[in-house]
Amino acid sequence: MSADTPRDPEARLTGAHMLVANVALLGGIVTGLLQGLEHAGFAFPASEYFLRSYYHSVSMHGVLNVLVWTTFFIAGFLPFISARAYAMPLYSPRLGWITFWVMLAGLVIAAVPERADVRDALVGAALVDLPEGAVVATGSLRRRAQLAHVRPDLRFEGVRGNMATRVAKAGQDGVAAVVVAAAALDRLGWGDRIAERLEVDVMVPQVGQAALAVECRAEDDEVRCALGRIEHGPSRRAVDAERGFLAELGGDCSLPAAAYATLAGDSVRVRGLIATVDGSRVIRHELSGPAAAGAALGRSVARTLLDEQGGAELLGGA
Repeated sequence: MSADTPRDPEARLTGAHMLVANVALLGGIVTGLLQGLEHAGFAFPASEYFLRSYYHSVSMHGVLNVLVWTTFFIAGFLPFISARAYAMPLYSPRLGWITFWVMLAGLVIAAVPERADVRDALVGAALVDLPEGAVVATGSLRRRAQLAHVRPDLRFEGVRGNMATRVAKAGQDGVAAVVVAAAALDRLGWGDRIAERLEVDVMVPQVGQAALAVECRAEDDEVRCALGRIEHGPSRRAVDAERGFLAELGGDCSLPAAAYATLAGDSVRVRGLIATVDGSRVIRHELSGPAAAGAALGRSVARTLLDEQGGAELLGGA
């Protein structure tokens, strides 16, 4: 190649860039595949071990989970779109660069539409109708802990798969009821399958439950402006307060912890909960204040539970 020959722009992609891009790409594909198999009901010990080990290794702080899983989704899904759109080989340098660039591009939650029903729901039987010692299926430590607190006689087993698989579990193999998010069934048009919607005084919902978060690139002003039309201010402020709680815990949705924020005018009330997995001990705290300071209130609720009510010790044993 002579000195006057222009260099191929793709050749500028360094080995380090390719390594990072393709490792993330492969990680995204493998993780996405295992997650898909798990949600389809085909979980096996090796996949569960991999997902749990990876998930907890990145959960030193709650926000890392959002960043990592968003990155893996993009890194795992983008190649198939890009390869088709640009007729490029799956592992070409150009595609590796696109994947690497998208990983670095800033994303922002551009809109939180109006929140749906935040309550958890029982499918199969209402709480008062469950016989003593009944088996309830749930994959959530939060749900298990709170149900065990109000009904210590209940027994629990895990449940996996998509919503249809979970709902079908009720009444089969000795399972009396299944706990799911009411909003999930409502959105599928299956609200009539709900035996009981558990009030938040009985079961505090998960942080952000029933809320949707729509993301886009931070610098894409046109898309952000368009998405702003579906923004629901009260839902956003409530979710921000709950996310502040979870961020202060430094955990993720696998913890036996919950938070729920409600707005009344310009004020927000944040309720938080931490429990032992067996439900033998549940601690609660709540604060109210200006809605604009919701995230700070959420963090304060978490801090009080952790430092003053023994929450750190409870989570240590989760």
